[in-house]
Amino acid sequence: MFLTMTGCGTYYLEKNSEALSQAVYASKDSIEVARLDLTDMYVSQAARIIVPPKQRIPISAVYKKDTVGTSTPASSNSKGQRMLVVPEKYKNDKVVVVNSQEYAELLKAVEINAQLEKDKLNLKEHIIVVDTQLANNEKITNELILSNQKLKEDVSEKETKIAKQDGTIFKLWTALVSLVLSIAAYFYIKIYTRISLPF
Repeated sequence: MFLTMTGCGTYYLEKNSEALSQAVYASKDSIEVARLDLTDMYVSQAARIIVPPKQRIPISAVYKKDTVGTSTPASSNSKGQRMLVVPEKYKNDKVVVVNSQEYAELLKAVEINAQLEKDKLNLKEHIIVVDTQLANNEKITNELILSNQKLKEDVSEKETKIAKQDGTIFKLWTALVSLVLSIAAYFYIKIYTRISLPF
């Protein structure tokens, strides 16, 4: 049973690592090539696999206060306009928002459209990998729980048998001691006293 549980655990870790590794490196690679649209998707998949930390690192948005006379963008709130803060390496890149008019223009280019469709397909395939892994994780977890329960039941059953055996041995030992004491008492009385015994 222990070997079975160990084997399940090894398989669980290996497969879990593969799905997580794919998500993490896809996130990293998409950041490197300024594909933050894919980063958002792959990070979400990684978060599905990983258990949330007990102490999350606090991350806060950066807001710029609106000045008098300026128009208020739709994405602003009482805190002001939320700023998209990116690393310096993006300073020469053009920002295109998904589902915007500029994004629609990009889709008209055959090569770019094919690239984006391939990216979507890769993401869909990865989501299937993650879904399968999560299902396997749940299955293995349930198997480990059942194995643990069975192990506890076996231990409890063995402890009960041992207790019964100990009880039987104790009774036999008590009977043996009583018999020995009775025989000793008989000979003592027979030898050292004048009491006439009937046997």
